Amino acid sequence: MAGLNSEPGAGSQVKRISRYPGVQPFGDDEIQRRLFRGREEEKYELFQLVVAERLVLLFARSGIGKSSLINAGLLEPLREQGYFPMVVRVSGSGGSPLDCLYDGIRAAAEKTAEHGQIEYEPPESEWNKASLWHFFKTFELWKNDRLLSPVLVIDQFEELFTLHAVEQRKQLIHELADLVRGTRPRVGPDNIGPKLSDAPPEVKVVLTLREDFYANLEELRDRIPSIYKAPFRLKPLSRGQAARAIAEPAKLEGEHFATPPFSWSDETLEKVLDFLSEQRLGEGKTTVGKEVEPFQLQLICQHVEQTVRERKLEIVTPGDLGGADALK
Repeated sequence: MAGLNSEPGAGSQVKRISRYPGVQPFGDDEIQRRLFRGREEEKYELFQLVVAERLVLLFARSGIGKSSLINAGLLEPLREQGYFPMVVRVSGSGGSPLDCLYDGIRAAAEKTAEHGQIEYEPPESEWNKASLWHFFKTFELWKNDRLLSPVLVIDQFEELFTLHAVEQRKQLIHELADLVRGTRPRVGPDNIGPKLSDAPPEVKVVLTLREDFYANLEELRDRIPSIYKAPFRLKPLSRGQAARAIAEPAKLEGEHFATPPFSWSDETLEKVLDFLSEQRLGEGKTTVGKEVEPFQLQLICQHVEQTVRERKLEIVTPGDLGGADALK
């Protein structure tokens, strides 16, 4: 987990975490969800969109917080409604993008099964990999006596274009198209696999993508006409959202944090927001804007928390920031 600090405990190492993750995205656990502030509206809107649509496209500039929104904002609400979200990528195993997807699905299922939360059928040795359509027609996830609905979240989907050759991409696009369109694929002359109905598999797909790769999705549009049907563009934080993301995590109680609760003075908060939203106009001129980059916010807050820990501060004042040079 991001921001771990070790402090000696009674005969063991007590893991304590930073209130701000810095360069790492927020994670998928109770503490990280409590720390993830300022995106309440986006959390609700994205959840509603995923529930309503079969395919959702989440895109934003790099550093805006797509992975954090997925991990700390979307996954648990989906679970609470009977879905089983699986965050996978098309990189990591050294194989084809489809191999990477199956590896991610396996990891998600095994991780949850280890904690006794779900059971999945059939076992991996009997998985039907004739196509993604066949796989999700036969793959079942159970929690107690409740059948869960899978949500396939393909994070950093731009890796399909940066890491894989055209032929490998075509294979994934072909199978993904059948899955999201709900059309039964023709796999080989005898339609490999058990006798299954033509009803579409119960699965939703979420793609997250860096905004500068948005145009690359044209490669998918012929096979997946709905690729642009349900877009969700994540924008930078507003000043109000940024203020909550800065101030609220600092107030949380809990022995798992590396620092005791502290606060930011109003003047300090305004100075940090002004710095984060500063826009250059040219010729050495600047103005205060209305948007804040989450990545830079987390880095500055992590630096301030380190100062709080070292000086045992209860409230952060402008003098504790160290000036504009220290914030850069």
